[in-house]
Amino acid sequence: MRLTWTKWFQTGFGFLMFICMACSGTQKAQVSDSREGNYLEQAARFYRSGDTAQAKVHWEQALRQDSADHQALKGLAQLAVDRANFDRAQSILKKAEKYHPNGGDLLMHYQMGICAWELSDYPVAFEKMGKYLAFEDNNTARQALAEKVQRDSRYCMSSGKDPEALVVKLGKAINTDAPEYLPSLPVHEEFMVFTRRVRGQEDLYISQAQQNEWTSAMALSELNSADNEGAHSISADGNTIAFTRCRSRDGLGSCDLVYAVYNNRRWSEPQNFGPPVNSKSWDAQPCFGPDMRRLYFSSERPGGVGKRDVWFVDRTVDGWSVPQNLVAVNTPENDESPFIHADGHTLYFMSNGHPGHGGYDLFSTDLDDPTSKIINLGAGINTKRDEGALHAMRDGEMAFFSRTEKGPNGLVSDIYRTNLPSAVQADAVAYLDVKVFDKATGERLDAVLRITDTTDQDRKQFVIYAQRRNIFPLPISTTYSLQIDRGGFDFYSERLRLTDDKKAEPTGLNISLTKLSSVVEHTPVVLKNILFASGSAELLSASHAELGILHDKLVSAPGLKIEIRGHTDDVGSDEDNLILSEQRARAVRDYLMSLGKVDDGRLQYRGYGESVPIANNDTPEGRAINRRTEFMILDNE
Repeated sequence: MRLTWTKWFQTGFGFLMFICMACSGTQKAQVSDSREGNYLEQAARFYRSGDTAQAKVHWEQALRQDSADHQALKGLAQLAVDRANFDRAQSILKKAEKYHPNGGDLLMHYQMGICAWELSDYPVAFEKMGKYLAFEDNNTARQALAEKVQRDSRYCMSSGKDPEALVVKLGKAINTDAPEYLPSLPVHEEFMVFTRRVRGQEDLYISQAQQNEWTSAMALSELNSADNEGAHSISADGNTIAFTRCRSRDGLGSCDLVYAVYNNRRWSEPQNFGPPVNSKSWDAQPCFGPDMRRLYFSSERPGGVGKRDVWFVDRTVDGWSVPQNLVAVNTPENDESPFIHADGHTLYFMSNGHPGHGGYDLFSTDLDDPTSKIINLGAGINTKRDEGALHAMRDGEMAFFSRTEKGPNGLVSDIYRTNLPSAVQADAVAYLDVKVFDKATGERLDAVLRITDTTDQDRKQFVIYAQRRNIFPLPISTTYSLQIDRGGFDFYSERLRLTDDKKAEPTGLNISLTKLSSVVEHTPVVLKNILFASGSAELLSASHAELGILHDKLVSAPGLKIEIRGHTDDVGSDEDNLILSEQRARAVRDYLMSLGKVDDGRLQYRGYGESVPIANNDTPEGRAINRRTEFMILDNE
């Protein structure tokens, strides 16, 4: 489950092989005191046993005997590399290259390529790795890393100057001496869940956002167990968490995806997604789409492009679909930790297979655009260390991510905050926060929310739960029609234009519905998504969805009788407005009748002209509110 962080020193300097080559091919007499034997052999033995001080002494002894001993110089260069002193290592290797009879061997070119890469000398790194790759080497891991260094050096030489990004490590409330990674937040951004590894055990932790600060993180004890839990994703509404559980007794593979639901102020018992989401392979790092209809994750299952790939499944009436490989982002190496922004189409992920700055880099792409390229987030964010598991905030500008680097006691992972370059920013979103009540009793109700994007008529339906917080992310700069409905009650209609402001505040809706049986208490219901051609009674097709809901209400309550009411503003003559309002009310009645199953006697219509304003006609906004269609319940036998 844990991110596979690159270990440059282990893979890059296959030193045991280097020592063997050094001891088998010496060309000069290197024997001094017979009690000590060959200095190079002694140095190799000390190095293998971890006694680097004695190894250093013996390599230096070999150099005193022969200052041109390139094998001893390579050994001292190795010690400099172990201490990340790449300047010194490079200086020593240049001398060793000068004394080498062939101008260098494959490992010398390789080591020089690594040093040049670490020193950001990309032309030299590219050149030296090219020389190394010209040799035959049966070490496939070393070959793969050399190819990566060459590829990344080419990228760094051609990418130009990346825009500056302000990267700040989070404080002690989040980061500790233990590794922390994989930050995830709901769209309201009131808390963060992340993974922390303590003594080899991975668990989920949560921190609350309070006045621009984070509270000290606490373990999510309801979800943690003796197994490893982490590599998770919080749904946009904060009510569902999908995470990875490894080595579980009921698991299908080495790591499986599981989920839990927050209801009545507690998390449910985690449930395994089961097949086909999980497989016998490693499955991890899930991420829900903003509407919960798609789940992205990483997997090592067969049939992919590379070692670890990004896959996705879609929710169907029968469960989850067969997993599909997200071919557009995957490489022959590792592509992991997918995060889909709340805008629904901007994907971020980490990869060591796309050209970058070294190790794992962070990338983005637009899934709605088939021509979209994979974009590196740039040198301001990506480094030669490993960056991964990014979560972009709802404004599309700010993000959290984790970075792993080599510390004094091993690898260290921490969580950082950054501003994203404009080229990789997601579209800003706002959100609805909805509660539905029984108007008579004040009791919270379950209900159904229908939201339609009026630009492309994309319509989605969601459940509103009485016992949960109901959050629905919506991209800004768009107009939406929405209806809230519950059987046995009237319904609520709204037309919502979200501001262009990226810092847009959430829209809170506290909706009271009236039982259809409460005719005496009923007030007119304004149908805010009934639209007509300007100045006429021609009903526009955008009105059909809302009228379909009203028709369903009439069919489900056979005794329900209503009056359709038309209203205008005060522009124009009283007589013309009265006629227009009646024509519009009749057009609505006629459309409802055309859908069938409703007797003519149950539908009355009437125009009120400009006589019943509900807003001030002195402003354009007020006049728009007064131009409305509504219905009134007359009876419910």
